[in-house]
Amino acid sequence: MIVAHDFLDATMFRIQWPPKFGLVLYFAIMVYTLAMLCFNNKYTKKELICAGVVLAAFVIAAVAGDNSFLFEVGFLIVGAKNIHFDRILKVFFGVSLVILAAAMICSQAGMIENLVYPSVRGGVRQCFGTIYPTDFAAHIFYMAMAALCMNNRRIHIADIVIVGALGVFVYKACSAFTGTMTLGLAAIGMIAVMIVQRRLEQKEELAGTDAPLGWWNGLLRFLTLAPVFFAALFIGMVHLYRPESAFWAKLDQILSLRLSVSAEGTANYAYRLFGQHVEEFGNGRSIETREHYFFLDDSYLRMALIYGIVILIVVLLMMIIIANRAVRYQRCMLYLAMLLIALHCFMEQHLLEMAFNPFILGMFADMNWERKIHQK
Repeated sequence: MIVAHDFLDATMFRIQWPPKFGLVLYFAIMVYTLAMLCFNNKYTKKELICAGVVLAAFVIAAVAGDNSFLFEVGFLIVGAKNIHFDRILKVFFGVSLVILAAAMICSQAGMIENLVYPSVRGGVRQCFGTIYPTDFAAHIFYMAMAALCMNNRRIHIADIVIVGALGVFVYKACSAFTGTMTLGLAAIGMIAVMIVQRRLEQKEELAGTDAPLGWWNGLLRFLTLAPVFFAALFIGMVHLYRPESAFWAKLDQILSLRLSVSAEGTANYAYRLFGQHVEEFGNGRSIETREHYFFLDDSYLRMALIYGIVILIVVLLMMIIIANRAVRYQRCMLYLAMLLIALHCFMEQHLLEMAFNPFILGMFADMNWERKIHQK
C-alpha cells in the first residue's frame, strides 16, 4: 500500500485520496511496528537498542523539521524486522512494475500528460507518465536492482545485456545522465558478480560464513564505506565552491548546477541536528521554466540540511550495515546494488523515498534464508 501510494504520487495520475489517508497509513504502520517491538521476543538487546535509536531519530526529525514522511520511513525500517528481504523486494518490484507500465501506456495513449522537455544535446526528454525524466530513469534503475537482487539469484549474460539496454534506453529517451551511468556501471559490475557467484558455488564449505575471506573480504568491507565518501565529497565540494573560479564553474556545469544551487542552500540555511523546513522550487509536473529554481538533488546534503545531521549519520550507518550484511550472506548483487545506490544518491534525492528505494529497509529485514546462490 505504501509503495502504491507513494509511487502514484510520483506520476501524472490525478489520484484523489480520501481525506487524512496519509495519516491513516502512518497510524497503521506505527501500530504494527510498536506491536512488533513490544510482543516479538525475537529481538536481541542490541537489535532493540538499534531499533530504538533509528525510530527516535526519525520521529524527532519528522516533528522538529516538519518532514512528516520521515515518520513513515522510520517505522517502515524498524517494522521490517523478521520480514524476509526478498519478500520486500518482490512487493516493491511487482507494484512498481504495474504502476510504471500503466503510466507509460496511459501517457503514450494521451490518457495522462506525457511531459516532454528539451534536451541540451538536442532532441527531447520524455517522462513517460512520471513527473520528470530523471525520476523515470531512477524508477528504472531501482526496479532493475530490485529484480536482480531478489532471491539472491544467479546473474546471467542475458541480465547484463538487459541492464545495458535499459541504460541506452534512458539515455536516448530521457537524457538522464545519472540513470545511464549507474545502469552502465551495473552492467559492468554484474560481470564481476557473475564470476564471483560461480566461484562461490564451487566452494560450498564457505556458505553461511563471512565469505570470501582474506584481503578480498577486507576490501569488500572497506568499500561499504562508499556512502560516507560520497557524502563527504559532495558536502565538501559545496563548501569549497567558488562561482568566480573557472574550475568550479566548469564542474558546476558538469553536475547540472548542483554545486551552485546547493551552495545557495547552505548560505540560507544552517545545519541542524533534526532538520528544518526548507522551501524548494523544483522542476517537475510542468514543462514551464521556473523563474527561480532551488532544489537539493544530492541525497546526502539534503539529509544534512533538511532532515538533520542526526538523520544523515543514522542513514549512512544503516547503508554501511546493509552492505556488510550483503557480504556476510554472500548476496553479491545486493552488495553491488548498495554501492551503486550510494553513487546514485550523490546526484539524486531518492535515498529515503519509498517510491524508489526499498533497499533502505534491509537494516532489520531477514536475510538468513538465502545463504546460497539460487541456480535458477
